[in-house]
Amino acid sequence: MNVWIDSDAGFDNLRGILLARAHGLEIVGLSLVFGNSSTSRASRNANTKSVVFGWNFPILEGAVFFFQPSGYFTFILPVWRG
Repeated sequence: MNVWIDSDAGFDNLRGILLARAHGLEIVGLSLVFGNSSTSRASRNANTKSVVFGWNFPILEGAVFFFQPSGYFTFILPVWRG
């Protein structure tokens, strides 16, 4: 099953990603949002984790705060599988 994860890339989200992969779920992307940390910190966290764990799915940074115009995304790690 393919899943897209939307998170702030914190420790609890890392656990969820690792569990999803361990149970055979195919992660097709990760979008980063503010939550318990800022979006920029979530981006740094996700970048580090992608290197450590060898993730090869796209990681997108979402809105910096709640009222950011919709459709705003910045590619952090544009690694697409073909």
